[in-house]
Amino acid sequence: MTISTIAVLGAGNGGLAAAADLTLRGYEVRLYSRSARTLAPVLDRGGIELIEGGKNSFARVGLIGTDIDNAVAGADAVMLAAPASAHAELAAGLAPSLGDRQIVFLNPGHTGGSLHVASVLRRLGRTPKICETVTLTYICRSTAPAAVEIYRRTQNLRLAAFPGKHTAELARELRPG
Repeated sequence: MTISTIAVLGAGNGGLAAAADLTLRGYEVRLYSRSARTLAPVLDRGGIELIEGGKNSFARVGLIGTDIDNAVAGADAVMLAAPASAHAELAAGLAPSLGDRQIVFLNPGHTGGSLHVASVLRRLGRTPKICETVTLTYICRSTAPAAVEIYRRTQNLRLAAFPGKHTAELARELRPG
């Protein structure tokens, strides 16, 4: 599968960095947060300022909102960029819109998050391919409303899938083109 549309669930430091970076790489990104207040600066600016290596870029994210169904429906991959304490709520919220071929990617999974998310989704009748990283892909910090600075990208990032037999396949599919 070729990934072209990514739903990023979570608009904290990691979610903003992912949404901006992926948008600037040419992906169609849908940024979701349960908090309208969190998203207000991004909506006001029409996107996210990304600072990296002394260079400023501006990412006009395709969809920004608090409707998880709009973010998830039809996306090729769904990235949970949120603390582990939010995984169960996000999994339950995305389940009704989750299709059979969508990938659920926990960034990060906090070592074992896939098991927890898979359990929630299974109870709701969904069995997608799920994978997680052990840490966030970006070392970053929000520097102002609707602005994030990436200080470094995680090197040698470990990724595992659940079930494990899908690890190599998902690693290939999620690798930037």
